[in-house]
Amino acid sequence: MIGQIVKTKKVAPFHFSILLIIFLMMTVFIQNCSLPLISGRKPDWQPSGRPPTVNPPASPNASAYAALNIKTEPPGCHVYLDGQMVGLSPLRLENLEPQLYTIQLILTGYKTRDRSVALYRGKTKSIDVLMDVVDDQK
Repeated sequence: MIGQIVKTKKVAPFHFSILLIIFLMMTVFIQNCSLPLISGRKPDWQPSGRPPTVNPPASPNASAYAALNIKTEPPGCHVYLDGQMVGLSPLRLENLEPQLYTIQLILTGYKTRDRSVALYRGKTKSIDVLMDVVDDQK
């Protein structure tokens, strides 16, 4: 057996791939960990044992109104809310009383569009309207 060379299998690439997989798994775990020194995020717990502070609830009047987003294609339509012009689309109307509104959209060269919209307290309603071109065949 002297002079006989023992051939071994190359297992280094296999071990390297296993170590690489373990390293990647640990990296993902550490990034998702909630420890502030490792991930940079604040912990959900307080070191003093006190419960976490909770933001006070919003005042009751903060959600007493509704909001309305109006988007049209093409933009630039005159927007009337219950017969009163309120602006050009796209438009966001805030602090509206929660109730049923009639919306009228007018743009030269396009058919006038009327919509009824019910707004609810503390909610935002969004409407998207595709305007129809006026037919000039008359």
